[in-house]
Amino acid sequence: IEYSNDAGAPGLDESYGAGILDADRINTRDKTGIYDMAAMIPFVENREDGYGVINISAQNRGTELISEAILEVEFQGKREAFSFFNIHPGNTISQPLNFSQPADESLTLRFVVIPTGVNDATPGNNSVLSIISLK
Repeated sequence: IEYSNDAGAPGLDESYGAGILDADRINTRDKTGIYDMAAMIPFVENREDGYGVINISAQNRGTELISEAILEVEFQGKREAFSFFNIHPGNTISQPLNFSQPADESLTLRFVVIPTGVNDATPGNNSVLSIISLK
């Protein structure tokens, strides 16, 4: 689990288990000072009645504790920020967003994860833009 990139539903799940093994994380496991929060592809739990949940998640893929990370989310015309604290290497943070939308439409979601007080080693993996079709 410690060197896998979380995928699918946040945490252990039936489709991806503990995630996808990351050789780079294995090779750098003993290197100190790596701070890397990575945004994940949103996981949608859609129900037939048009209601559902989108899980916005990010994972600490570095080798150091992240004291604080902020998820900034833009969804359905609203902007929100969610703070998470003491994220250990390999751990995933997640924020559920409820939605109701007709099944023939799509949702646009943008979010970025920002570790505070540290320089992210891989800032290119900090943001996600998704257009989610509910068909």
